[in-house]
Amino acid sequence: NPTTGALSPTPVQSAVILQKLCPSRCLQCSAHSGDCWRCESGFVLVQNECRPCASGCNACDRAGPGFCDDGGCIEGFGLVAHGVACLPCLGGTLCKACDI
Repeated sequence: NPTTGALSPTPVQSAVILQKLCPSRCLQCSAHSGDCWRCESGFVLVQNECRPCASGCNACDRAGPGFCDDGGCIEGFGLVAHGVACLPCLGGTLCKACDI
């Protein structure tokens, strides 16, 4: 259409799709409501928010925010008692996991 610059020579109607953005740190969410279904690694879903796990932790689904699941520490880190933190292993870069 030379008047409007549209590709179609006649006006066309299209539905506008409104999509909400996922909340911060959310990997998957509802396109309509924005409700989060899955968080990034190192975060846990609590009441539609992705909350951080303990420092050095990849997974806290069972332990909850601020803690770490057993086996959830990142490589080279070990879980402190009660899952409150993951600390670097003393073996340096050669150590993949440890008990602290």
